[in-house]
Amino acid sequence: MRRDQFWEETSDTAENLSVPAAFALAEHLTGIRITPELLQETTFTCGSAKIRSSRLTALRMPT
Repeated sequence: MRRDQFWEETSDTAENLSVPAAFALAEHLTGIRITPELLQETTFTCGSAKIRSSRLTALRMPT
């Protein structure tokens, strides 16, 4: 399956459910209901790591 094939097959009138689905998956995996209050009251810590470009080339999906 080509990378863009999924989007070509979706209806123009189809509702995008990716955000609700992501929150439902997070709740299922963690057992914690993700609410607006939880997101507003939680402190988040973020970080990043440099990845060598040769590794990225190996991880890229063919087009």
